[in-house]
Amino acid sequence: MRELPTKKGIDLSAESISKKMKDAFGQVTSKDGEFVSTYPGIKEVRVKYEGKKLFIEVQNEEKPQNPEQILKIYNTFLESLTGLNAKERKKKLTKI
Repeated sequence: MRELPTKKGIDLSAESISKKMKDAFGQVTSKDGEFVSTYPGIKEVRVKYEGKKLFIEVQNEEKPQNPEQILKIYNTFLESLTGLNAKERKKKLTKI
């Protein structure tokens, strides 16, 4: 799993993560403290949080139908979850 940076003040509660995953991917299940979703082109998205740390793991299909659309949905989901757009996330990850 990969740790993602988040903006200060972002709500990392179970209800908030579950709602954002449901909004992005349509369904979400919770097991072993992780939230799991699927989407056409994405086999599995796993999200968990520990305190103020957010972790995510994604397994993509080998040859998705619409890779541009999937990437747009995934980036929108990450932005809603972390409060940071792709450029800000990249900048913060290079500092780590």
